[in-house]
Amino acid sequence: MVNPADTSPTGSPKHTGTPQSTSLWRGSRLSAGQRADRQLCPVLVSEVLGLTVGDVAAAMRMAFVTRTLTLFQANAWIIAAERAPGWLAPLLDSADLRDPGRVSLIAARRRHMWAVQEEVWEAFGAGQRITGSEQVAVAARIAFESLTEMATTTGDSSGLGPNELAALTWAGVEPTDKSTWFVIDPDDSETVWFPRSDDGF
Repeated sequence: MVNPADTSPTGSPKHTGTPQSTSLWRGSRLSAGQRADRQLCPVLVSEVLGLTVGDVAAAMRMAFVTRTLTLFQANAWIIAAERAPGWLAPLLDSADLRDPGRVSLIAARRRHMWAVQEEVWEAFGAGQRITGSEQVAVAARIAFESLTEMATTTGDSSGLGPNELAALTWAGVEPTDKSTWFVIDPDDSETVWFPRSDDGF
């Protein structure tokens, strides 16, 4: 299984007699830093984790993680569907100790994500469209879990229910075609998730 988580301004200002250029340059540098942080950890991801963008981005740089975090990953970590990577776990633990109120925040976030998962599950059952970044991330997670279950039975999809089969179809997985046995992270087309078990290969 591949785990991707283990993976000067142009021009010169017009001279006005006041030394404003330094302030402008500092402001530009700060803005560039914020953009770089958000490239590593988008705001929506930081909100799911209950951490600041800057703190997460700094931890990623210390661990030499260069791939952008996605909602697919963050949702899995926050509901404990996947273990948080080693560079993130201490940050989460430290944040819990510094801010006791964060525990309630994360609990509320988990309840919200379980509610979104229920919405997506019902949408698959009713043949409804999956919309919004949160629903898409959850749909990808359901598809991945369904694919993993199918892979453990050497591609036998008879044990899957209609909602799980709908999730596989949504993700472009064809049970009879092993070349389609993967789920692409909806936030990062270069990140591909393979089943936890390779029994079916």
